Amino acid sequence: ETDDKGDSIVYNVGGLGCDHWSFHPPPVDPAFCLSMQRWDDIVEFCDRTNINLVFGLNGMSRPSNTQPSNFTNIDAFLQRIAAKKQRVYGFEFGNELPKVDAKVMASDYLTLRSLINKHWPSASSRPLLIGNDDNPDASYQAVFLPLVGDALDVYTYHNYVGYGLDPNLLNEIVTTSFLDKGWANASPLYKLKQQYAPHAQIWAGEIAAAWHSGRAGVTNRFASSLWYVDTFGVLTAHNHSALCRQTLLGGNYGLLNRTTYAPNPDYYAGLLWHNLMGNSVVDVAVSSQDGTQWQGTDTLRGYAHCSRGTTGTVVLVLINIDETLTYSNITLTGVTDLQRDEYSLSADGLMSETVLLNGVSLHLTHDGHLPPLNPVQFSSSDPLVIPPTTIKYIHFTSEHVDVCQ
Repeated sequence: ETDDKGDSIVYNVGGLGCDHWSFHPPPVDPAFCLSMQRWDDIVEFCDRTNINLVFGLNGMSRPSNTQPSNFTNIDAFLQRIAAKKQRVYGFEFGNELPKVDAKVMASDYLTLRSLINKHWPSASSRPLLIGNDDNPDASYQAVFLPLVGDALDVYTYHNYVGYGLDPNLLNEIVTTSFLDKGWANASPLYKLKQQYAPHAQIWAGEIAAAWHSGRAGVTNRFASSLWYVDTFGVLTAHNHSALCRQTLLGGNYGLLNRTTYAPNPDYYAGLLWHNLMGNSVVDVAVSSQDGTQWQGTDTLRGYAHCSRGTTGTVVLVLINIDETLTYSNITLTGVTDLQRDEYSLSADGLMSETVLLNGVSLHLTHDGHLPPLNPVQFSSSDPLVIPPTTIKYIHFTSEHVDVCQ
């Protein structure tokens, strides 16, 4: 949260009580006092489920926004974690705090870097330093990154294109201007990161199609999936190694239905990306067939990766955001064998909360497991067709590409 109270969690280390550790006058609101039992439960849950834990530390134990943070409580917390050999993938510091002077925030990150190095002397077991989790503001980052770039393991930013209270969001989300705006927001930050922290990973540390908890009937429906898969394609093409979706559960932009916990359409769209798309990006360009049959190609988006788990082959994902136009008789330059597996995601409407895979509705099984995500196989002679508002993952199973060997 961006208010002082929301970014002022206190860690009850040593059983001394949060009032002992609080920088602010007592009493500490119990809702903002993290007990070590609760923390241990979180770590145990992550260990049992093989989840990498990234934890955001309190960034507002400071007398003012122009003065450094007090790290006494954080230092004790980190010391306990290291002593118990608890597995933490990385630490963030603060959440959307542009009100804190950029030079002061950079100094705080350097302090946190020193503390992490002190408690984890061995780099092999050391949690990553991740940040600074702010909304796109190139002027702020132009001050922050030169001072802290060498210390960061991961540079993160938050990115929302739409506004959850916008009544026209459903119509906007399936436009090229909406899809292009996400990278327009992030591109200046990416350039700064490349200049001042070239060794660091870059993550979209918090992202959804719309902020303010999204919009019911849009960001938890199939309309969002068109944006979601396109965003995967854009960010991976620009060296992003993680996309941290807001949220798994909560608000109107969760990957799961917050009442039934059943997957929303974006869950399946993202799962197919995870299952099919490897880490190596292959350049792809989408162009008009002849300028007459297709009225341009701005509504057909394409991305390609080396396939995950199959050496030498490529997966192409095509996204048709047009609500009426079918792209048919698609020809591919550089691919000679069109034998392929297709995973075609569609819905009965943009506001549908049920997604279809190759025309079949996806639902949890009776015992709560995910349904099988099986492709339809096509021969080289079968035409490649992308119907309106469709996401199609295409695995060319017989075509071997040198860059994917």
